[in-house]
Amino acid sequence: MFPNVYESKLASGILKYEYEVIQGEVDESGFCSAAFAEENGKKNQNVHVIPYNDNCVILEPEPDDEHSTYINASWIDGQEQERKYIATQGPNMKTISDFWRMVWQYNCQCIVMVTSLFEHARQQCERYWPAFSCTFGAINVTSRDAVSTAQYTIREFRVCKNDAPEVKRIIRQFQLDSWNKNGFPLIGAVIELTSKLYAWRRGREGPIVVHCSDGSGRTGTFICINELLDVIRKDEIGANIPLAQYALKVATSRPQMIDSVEQYAFIYTVLAEWVRSGGETSIPLSTLPDVLQQLRQPPRFGYGIGHCASKYEAELTLINRLVKPLTVGECAGGHRLENRRKSRNVLIQPPERARPYLTTQDSGDANDYINAVFVDGYRAKNQYIVTQWPLVSTLSDFWCLVVDFQVSAIALLNSYAFGDQKYPIFWPTIKTANQSTRFGPIGLELREVYEETEIVPSAFLLSIKKRGTSVFNPFMPNRNDNVSRDVILLNTKQWPMSSTDETACDIIVQMAYLAWEWNSLTDANSPILVVSNDGVSRVGVFCAASTCIERILAQSEVDVFRAVEVVKQNRPQLVNDLVEYKQCYNCAFRISILLSARIKANEQERSRDPIEIFDELDRKLAEGEFRRELIDTADQPSKQESRPPSVESSPPSKKSAFSPHFQSSSCSSSCSCSSHIMSPDRCSSDFPKRKLPTVHLDHVSRRLPPIDNLRERHLVITERRKVLQPQLSIPILRSHRILPGSGAARRKLPTLDSIVENPLTRANCTVSNPNRTKKVLPIIINSCPNDGHLPNSLLAIRCRGSRDDGDNLVAPRHPLIRTETETTYLTSSLGDSHQAN
Repeated sequence: MFPNVYESKLASGILKYEYEVIQGEVDESGFCSAAFAEENGKKNQNVHVIPYNDNCVILEPEPDDEHSTYINASWIDGQEQERKYIATQGPNMKTISDFWRMVWQYNCQCIVMVTSLFEHARQQCERYWPAFSCTFGAINVTSRDAVSTAQYTIREFRVCKNDAPEVKRIIRQFQLDSWNKNGFPLIGAVIELTSKLYAWRRGREGPIVVHCSDGSGRTGTFICINELLDVIRKDEIGANIPLAQYALKVATSRPQMIDSVEQYAFIYTVLAEWVRSGGETSIPLSTLPDVLQQLRQPPRFGYGIGHCASKYEAELTLINRLVKPLTVGECAGGHRLENRRKSRNVLIQPPERARPYLTTQDSGDANDYINAVFVDGYRAKNQYIVTQWPLVSTLSDFWCLVVDFQVSAIALLNSYAFGDQKYPIFWPTIKTANQSTRFGPIGLELREVYEETEIVPSAFLLSIKKRGTSVFNPFMPNRNDNVSRDVILLNTKQWPMSSTDETACDIIVQMAYLAWEWNSLTDANSPILVVSNDGVSRVGVFCAASTCIERILAQSEVDVFRAVEVVKQNRPQLVNDLVEYKQCYNCAFRISILLSARIKANEQERSRDPIEIFDELDRKLAEGEFRRELIDTADQPSKQESRPPSVESSPPSKKSAFSPHFQSSSCSSSCSCSSHIMSPDRCSSDFPKRKLPTVHLDHVSRRLPPIDNLRERHLVITERRKVLQPQLSIPILRSHRILPGSGAARRKLPTLDSIVENPLTRANCTVSNPNRTKKVLPIIINSCPNDGHLPNSLLAIRCRGSRDDGDNLVAPRHPLIRTETETTYLTSSLGDSHQAN
């Protein structure tokens, strides 16, 4: 098999000899004479990378410009198709219009960009696509929202000529921005991008434009990988792969196309992993149940790792072989004498390249070390921070980590009893609800408690504030320079002991989804902090499940193999046994069921004709019907909003995903509790508890009568909120503010789950407090079309009772409801109107 041949060549030195032979065949003569013309000198990024005369791309001449036919680009043949690729340099300011002329002239429908715009503070390529719409010479280019992942970005452009706007073409750009000039991307990212490219080109003609900064090393390496993977896809896996022959063809078509033996070896590595893994590892959701059945069977081909009882075992064994173990030198910080006592297991240490460095220090002898490591997600790099349950000596370090990296969501995957000295409770509890519990320079205050149910984890909403030192007066250490912010802490006692328990898998999915959604509503740039007893067990499953959620929603497919491979890059001990690996697959299956309604809606949206989408966008912008937000994560790491200059914009308002904080006092003087950190189960009479909402994802769509037919006394309040989850429904009913120690504080507040069986059935519910009683009529509808009826995710509440003197009954907000269209709350009362929050 090919992997065995590769390993043999690598061990014997034949691979290096092959590369030297290929380079010896390169004849760097016969350069294109037009490249050396004075008018064309500024069109070349690198004077050593010039196209040859016999395969130079020639542009159609422009009037009154005899040098307009030149562009630094070369034709590259495929194995079976001539002129399949155009290898070119990244456009500069002089060549952007020439680049788009070439794309139009040769009917190119896909562009592969194997670089970032900037690398190591040096510009590699000019941004040649607009934020919205722009004209480059005679070509008009319009872009729409990019699909970004941690490793690559896919953009879609509509291109037309100014003199013939009725002829429109859709061009897709695939940017592998994780491939820098001095390194290599993840192998899985390269394979995944080539698969997307292969699917897009099916049924389309025209060459593939490939460029890096100067159109040399990375460009040639990618062309070899993509072409040889196309050959393997059409042939039987494991067949003879003409790698050396095709690499020679590419190397002799343009200077410096594979400019190092490491790049040549990388081609071998990618192809070998493809063959070992049995081909495509992504699974369409429609075939996922059948694949789960096949995974229980022994593998028939591929892998090349010996006998395995099942494909589960074969895949996990292959992943463990692909992920390189960490050396002591890579984890030098954790092995320093002063830091070894900060780890529960000295053999589990973070690598220096991926550990978070603390900047807040609580004492003179503190340093920047904590046993934590970054883990990449689907959408962004460093999307998660994985750490161990803090020791008594590292409690302040833990909260410094939360503050320094602006963590908004913490997921606790273990649960320990109060008083456990080995695993201390490290958050404020009910006893100190209205007091500030301090860990070093970090002050914490408990704001709300949410009770755990069978399928929803418990949660603690904390307010966190850092005690800083004034920059103007260093002798004022107690001055609060930082404003407080909220952090949600999710915890569950129902983590599965087996990999097949559906209810247990639902707990994992619920925790991952709530953490991900809370984080996106509060601060999209902050990582999710994932905590387990040792920083290894369970956290890999959680991160892989979160990655699967995002991929399923974005692409309606799942790739557990690649998700686990990415999770293990910075901590190879994650997902290290077969039970956890099976849990990842079972969680993916449960996600596909729970999110089926939204997945179907996303598939319908993706199946629309791109030309229609662009035309609709033009119409709405011309009529001013909506505001368009353009977020390009590849070029704007801070995720700043970008809109067309002609469209009036205003900053979106962020609102808490959970309900307003309770105002509660601390324990009374007669309370028998003696510790500042105590069990949440104690002193419950002095602090209200509530339940987190359950994720009901497949509710039946309902429709209310048209707005004109509703009672005149209904008050329509509209607000615009960003879209993510139009199908997620059943909000939790918010309460009045409850005075501490009152009888109402001991009651469990009703949720809409308990009072609404049929969303269109009248169901009265009484919510009591010391001053008044109100009756509530909730009505829920979902997914109503915008045709004069009410939009998505509405709640109509009818209130009856005495005059409200400040404690309003508010329209509930579910943490998972965010709608793209206008959300309308309808309220009325026989007395005064009660405004919805």
